Amino acid sequence: MRALAALLLLALAACGAEREPIAAADARIRLEASHREVHPGQGFRLTAVRVWRKGFEPSPWDDALLSPLVLRAEGVETREDGRRVEETRRFDAYVFSRKDVTVPAVPFAAKPDDGSELRIAASRPLRLSIVPQVDADDPGAPELPGDLPGGGFPWWALLGVLVLLQGGFLLLLRARRPAAAPPAPPRDPRAEALAQLETIQRSGDVDADMQALTAVLRGYVAQRDGVPARARTTEELASVPGVAEILAPCDAVLFARQLAGPREVEALHERVRDFVRNASGGGRTS
Repeated sequence: MRALAALLLLALAACGAEREPIAAADARIRLEASHREVHPGQGFRLTAVRVWRKGFEPSPWDDALLSPLVLRAEGVETREDGRRVEETRRFDAYVFSRKDVTVPAVPFAAKPDDGSELRIAASRPLRLSIVPQVDADDPGAPELPGDLPGGGFPWWALLGVLVLLQGGFLLLLRARRPAAAPPAPPRDPRAEALAQLETIQRSGDVDADMQALTAVLRGYVAQRDGVPARARTTEELASVPGVAEILAPCDAVLFARQLAGPREVEALHERVRDFVRNASGGGRTS
């Protein structure tokens, strides 16, 4: 009887270990955080999952898309089910801010192998609440340094040895590093943004459609002007002419829950397309 019970437990464990099926989508991306309330400087688990149809070419991944988070990559895992591919990227993520942080919608595109229209998707914004480390009303007295201790173990000598060892290790890694690949040809931000706009398909979800359109706009400004537009708020982008005027109505829908429908989505599509076509392409903005 004990042997039978053990076999049943193993069977149940094997069933529970089965992973969920891959989502049925030509292009999809989602972000998952282990915690939505985080402490400044304390790590939490972050996962980015992308799905595309087998045979399609996915857009390159860029950790900068998850700004303002500070990331340490833990690994990439890919699996297939015969029709689609799922890519899972895992990170240790950190926030260094005393205010709540929002990771903007992350865009994703998959290019069909037959040359047909791109499939465009975007994740939902990831909102993180910051748990303060110090009571703002009673931070306590400042801690001042005391006198340096005299005598004892020469810790400075041990520190010097560790620094030398670290330097030697870095030199060894640099010597074994393969030659850098030739630089990629320069990208045309305007042509790329217009191509993405022409291939965005209406999903019927107003929030998702607006997030995809604003993701294209932010990505275009980031490439054209060299500013972290994906990580900045609408107010912080007021110095880029025309951008805040387009994003403000979208914020009212996405964050203030103002009612909107397909007509507003179509109007947003036209405004973003006109901005990309008519923008003169100014210099960098600090």
